[in-house]
Amino acid sequence: MSAPLSEAELFRLAAATPWAQSAPARHVLVLGAGMAGLMAAWQLERAGHRVTILEGRTRVGGRIETLRDPFAHGLFAEAGAMRLPASHRLTHWLIDELGLAAKLRSFDSRVAFHLFGSTRIANDAPDSAISDLFELTSAEREVSAGALWERAWRPVVFDGGRMRGWDEVEALVGRYSVRRFLEEYVRPAWSPGAIERFGLLYNYESLMESSVVELIREEAGAFYEDLSYLDGGMDQLPRALASRLTAEVRFGARVTAIACDESGVRVICRDTAGNVDVAASADYAIVTLPLPVLRFIDFTPRLPVAHSAAIRQLHYDAATKVFLQVRERFWERLPPNLQGGQVSTDRPVRNIYYPPHGEETGRGVVLASYTWGDDAEGWASLAPNNRLAEATEQLREVHDGIPGLGDVGA
Repeated sequence: MSAPLSEAELFRLAAATPWAQSAPARHVLVLGAGMAGLMAAWQLERAGHRVTILEGRTRVGGRIETLRDPFAHGLFAEAGAMRLPASHRLTHWLIDELGLAAKLRSFDSRVAFHLFGSTRIANDAPDSAISDLFELTSAEREVSAGALWERAWRPVVFDGGRMRGWDEVEALVGRYSVRRFLEEYVRPAWSPGAIERFGLLYNYESLMESSVVELIREEAGAFYEDLSYLDGGMDQLPRALASRLTAEVRFGARVTAIACDESGVRVICRDTAGNVDVAASADYAIVTLPLPVLRFIDFTPRLPVAHSAAIRQLHYDAATKVFLQVRERFWERLPPNLQGGQVSTDRPVRNIYYPPHGEETGRGVVLASYTWGDDAEGWASLAPNNRLAEATEQLREVHDGIPGLGDVGA
């Protein structure tokens, strides 16, 4: 008896197996050229259908966006997705399928902490070096923030050796925010100091009033474990997938209306180059646009009430990144002497990431601030020049003795 196929082998077998065409070939409009739209187009073409992609921007990739301008040759920054967990197995299969696996590199997840002015704590420091900064109970002081958090969420997901379904998890803790979960559900309840330590070290302060189910889902799904990235830029993934398509891709086509009847579907787009309305018709349409974009599209007939409510009510959290091209890789020689990874701080920049690429140039593009939630909205409110100036000043607080820093930023 042959051994069972691995998950990767099953994916590969599915991709190599021709689709059985049980109906005549159709013309399908795919709205959006992000990863969802490109994958939909690829699968439809494999099934023998004709595809036209309508994309409002001038590039493929959607939320995968690698910035190469205004940076020097060989340098870039990831405005969108910048790391890929091992648990995203289908994406890893796709990377292998597209011949990009050799470009995968391990993402440096080491963390150093810069807290309360001048304290610098490397990620391999003893827990007591961090715990002494917070007002904790004696029991809380004996365990790290990560161990205490795992004690809190694991009993929610696992009932003995059995993993609960998400409907069970929702029934147990769905009504709790993160803060209320730690204060009211967990026993013994966390002290204010333990909650502050957790929020600071894990960058969850802006998420304390969000649903705890989301954070638990990330932990159970190993969203931040065994991370990797594509050497040369994450935009290689959507570009490689787009190169497999024969579909026409119409860039600069911002969808404004979708009408459906028994004859098919008609989509109205605003041509952003000529500022004129253009119509596209097909048998079917697959919509892969973000929900906030759908709020600005007129549907005929109107969407069902529940669909409209979901589009209105789903919350997208704000996130802001500030990049700075620097003349030298100062983080490798100045305290805390990092060769990569990140610094987490209580300063408004919150998270600083140091790039692995660009060593041959002697320069680098530092992700000088990565924030989300309320922190991100504060940065977004600043003028671009003020953002760069503020991030530069806070970099100097973390790394004493930085010389002239920036060339350009974004």
